[in-house]
Formats: sequence, structure tokens, C-alpha cells
Amino acid sequence: MIRGPLGEFSATVIDVSPLGIDLNSPRHLKEKERIGLTLRCDAVRGPAVPLSGDVRTCREEPGPSYYIHVDFDPSGNTEKALQTFLWGLEEARRKLRKR
Repeated sequence: MIRGPLGEFSATVIDVSPLGIDLNSPRHLKEKERIGLTLRCDAVRGPAVPLSGDVRTCREEPGPSYYIHVDFDPSGNTEKALQTFLWGLEEARRKLRKR
């Protein structure tokens, strides 16, 4: 979920790391715009992870959709919550591979 000046809307995660996230979005966002995000995944146990960051890239893709890269603000509990979420994703991938 993305929270920005145009309201709240869903986007698809392409890639995520402790430093930033790549998204496929149905809406255009302005570069340097500060947004909030909430990461959640059904395969990961635990609460959704609220984050904030700055849009670094927004380019139109076929579809119509937009490729967006957001750099996170690394800060105490947020960074820890994101790392826990990423470990949960990795654990979910391992379980799928074992099937």
C-alpha cells in the first residue's frame, strides 16, 4: 500500500532491500516526493511494516503502469522491522522450494 498526496493505493513489489524498494504502480508519483508505504505479504507472519521514503525514479511502463524506486529512511525500529520482514520472505521462499 502506498500513501501519498493522491491518497492510498496498492502497488506490486518488484524488489525490496533494506535500502529501498522497486514497485509497479498504477499511479504516477513525482521524483523527490516523500511517501509512506505499508508492506504486507500473506506468506510472512507478523504485522505489516510501515515505512517512509523518497521517490527517486518514476517512469512510465507499458500497461499503463509506472516503475517506481523509493529510497527508505533508515531509522531504528523501522530498519529492524524491515529486516524481520525480509527474513520472513526468505523463509517463505525456502518453504516453497521444499514442496
